[in-house]
Amino acid sequence: MTYINQYDAGAKCSSIGLKAEQSFVNLAKYKGYTVKNASEEHNMFKHIDFHLSKLKDGEGIKTATVDVKARKKSSRDSSYFNDNWIWLEFVNVNGDDGWLKGCADYIAFERKEDFVIVPRPSLLSWSKEKIRIRNKGFSIKAMAKNSADAKYKYYTRNGREDLLTQVHINDILSGVKGIKIWKKSV
Repeated sequence: MTYINQYDAGAKCSSIGLKAEQSFVNLAKYKGYTVKNASEEHNMFKHIDFHLSKLKDGEGIKTATVDVKARKKSSRDSSYFNDNWIWLEFVNVNGDDGWLKGCADYIAFERKEDFVIVPRPSLLSWSKEKIRIRNKGFSIKAMAKNSADAKYKYYTRNGREDLLTQVHINDILSGVKGIKIWKKSV
């Protein structure tokens, strides 16, 4: 059974997420990867959606774990997806480690035309540093009052225990090493 968050009215976000995951799986298989679903426990608590493996000539089998993130809107009220500003989750709605602090090797961000596959540990350290620099060293005090103000600031939604921020995809692309881009149209 698919997990549906209590805040996901009509399971719309869950449906969008499942479509993104299926698109990613199809693309990974096309690229020659063997894809195995993570266990429900690993998905929920370690933030891993898939285990990928591929035989590399002369190197043996290479494996990696991936957490897939569907396209997001800047806010729930927005009528369109925003592929430029990416939400990052440090702490989830329950106050537990968010997916940015999970165990996946990579985070695959879906965009309209592609998936941007980013090494999770590098993204975590880069994002903390970027917030600190953007806020002149005061990352703890860099709290946004609303989602529109969450760019390079920590943000907690009303009535929840989460800790999020928004960062620009171009900053990720230029600041984080080891990124791969998989085009959807092949």
